Amino acid sequence: TQDIVTIISELNRLRTLLLTRVPSVPLGLQSTGQTATSISIGFTDPADTDISNLLSTTIPPLEKFKIDYTTNGLVQNSAGLSRYGGEITHTDSVTHNNTGNSNESKNLTGLNPGHNYTIKVAARNTQNSNYGVY
Repeated sequence: TQDIVTIISELNRLRTLLLTRVPSVPLGLQSTGQTATSISIGFTDPADTDISNLLSTTIPPLEKFKIDYTTNGLVQNSAGLSRYGGEITHTDSVTHNNTGNSNESKNLTGLNPGHNYTIKVAARNTQNSNYGVY
């Protein structure tokens, strides 16, 4: 009887641990298109979010993503010249609800022409208010 109580206690501890952890980093972030003032990005859900496999430890499911982007210098032409007037600092963050597909996409608009941007994506699950790492 004591062994059963110990096993049940350990299972409950592991369940709590799984339900409160944050997801890992979304995979394969890439640009799928761009204009002078926007960029479309695509990425894949983290590997630890599939609840369709009963043997998987990938619970709980994803809820949303946070996408942070900031300017990272000016685009230079072939002559090494960049935008007249210098760099405009631009930092922003948007959220994107999980679509239920393993592949996600988002269009980021209102960007400054002639600028490079650094883009990072983090995921959040249904049981934790914190986002995972970038």
